[in-house]
Amino acid sequence: MMLDKTVISQAENIAKQAGIALHNTKEAIDPRIMLYGILRIDARPSGIEHHHSQMGDQRLFAEALRMSGDNDSLEKLIKAYPSVPF
Repeated sequence: MMLDKTVISQAENIAKQAGIALHNTKEAIDPRIMLYGILRIDARPSGIEHHHSQMGDQRLFAEALRMSGDNDSLEKLIKAYPSVPF
């Protein structure tokens, strides 16, 4: 799956602000960024009231960290963005 450069940059900026090290290479994007990107670009199906498309970028990145089981990075993110309700 190819992600838009803007989506990748958003995730990288959030991770940088939180002090989270990402592992991107020329061949592959960090799996946590891939999860974030999938959540970010996923369209809300009609008839669904609550959907992750209503979440902000930091909350979506937090969900990607939860999904990947990266609790250490999740804690860093929560500390870096104290005003975001995770």
